[in-house]
Amino acid sequence: MNTTARGTAFEIRVFELLKGIIDNDPTYFAFKASEIFLKRGYYSSKRDGEIVFDIAIECRRTDAVSTSLYVLIECKDYSGKIPVNDLEEFAKKAEQVTGLNVKCMFFSTSSLEQGALIFAMNSNIAVVRILPDDSLQWFVERTSPYLHASVQTGESSDVLNAMVTENFVSTQKNTFVLNGSDAYTSLPDYFKWLLAHQAE
Repeated sequence: MNTTARGTAFEIRVFELLKGIIDNDPTYFAFKASEIFLKRGYYSSKRDGEIVFDIAIECRRTDAVSTSLYVLIECKDYSGKIPVNDLEEFAKKAEQVTGLNVKCMFFSTSSLEQGALIFAMNSNIAVVRILPDDSLQWFVERTSPYLHASVQTGESSDVLNAMVTENFVSTQKNTFVLNGSDAYTSLPDYFKWLLAHQAE
């Protein structure tokens, strides 16, 4: 599979995963009118044209006319670690979509370089690592030196290790979310928190 086809396949995988969360239990999103899009464009005054994002979720309250929160998503399926410039480029694109209440999420199958993780944490970009289903074998016990001790959840060391350890595998989970100093092993739990705190 070539690089483009591999990237497209991962985008579709993430799209279907998120769509399943919305369709199967929309109460996680708290907005029954939420919609998810693949390759959605938003206007940039700097470009005088649209910037197309891999995936976008437009969250609306029931019966609301306007969108309350835009979740813009970038997907990367690399064979090596994610470099910081990928996060920086994504952040710059999102910043051009002015006037929107935006949350950025970066999905990856591989780990992040130290600089990429630090940039994401300092830029309020939620990073999500999805492991292959056949990788669920064992936990890496070592605590990452790149992680702050302020992460609140009990599984935070596993999440942080999953983000920076290239060959990380797990006995129980295959999805890891890091949003600033908060760690999750469930996408629905993360979205439940996100909507409760940012879509008011």
